[in-house]
Amino acid sequence: MKRIIYRVDDRFIHGQVIEGWINYYNIPNIILVNDRIAGDSCQRLIYESIMPMGSRLLVTTVSDFEKKKPYKKFKKGGVLIIVGSVRDMYSIRDLPDEDSYINIGCIATGGRAIEVTDTVYLDCEQLDMLKEMSLSHDVFVHKLPWDMPLDIRGFENHPAEDKK
Repeated sequence: MKRIIYRVDDRFIHGQVIEGWINYYNIPNIILVNDRIAGDSCQRLIYESIMPMGSRLLVTTVSDFEKKKPYKKFKKGGVLIIVGSVRDMYSIRDLPDEDSYINIGCIATGGRAIEVTDTVYLDCEQLDMLKEMSLSHDVFVHKLPWDMPLDIRGFENHPAEDKK
């Protein structure tokens, strides 16, 4: 596995993330990138309290993440960077390098038209953003590390476009 995993998950940190990613890969450094949670001390405390032993959590805004690149300070062990939306991932798309992997884990329906998997639903704009990112980065959809990864480049057409 790559040293830095970027994960898009609108549920942020939950059982699958802890057991399936953090514990499975023994990732000691977790960065949650979300403006709302970074501004809410109660929410930050909740996420900090569920971290496995030996893991440390940093919560930051999207802007601070872009400017300060806090993942660079972690020299030992892997880093899991969690963002809550495709749009947030797209805004930091220039930061992942060849030692990074972009995982799309969970994006709830929210009225989106394209069912990619049973946990990932996208609209056309989100799919376009991910496909653009996949031109320069590995972008795969899967809930857990042992699930078969689905390459986002495999989605050639939008259902809405097919009807035109």
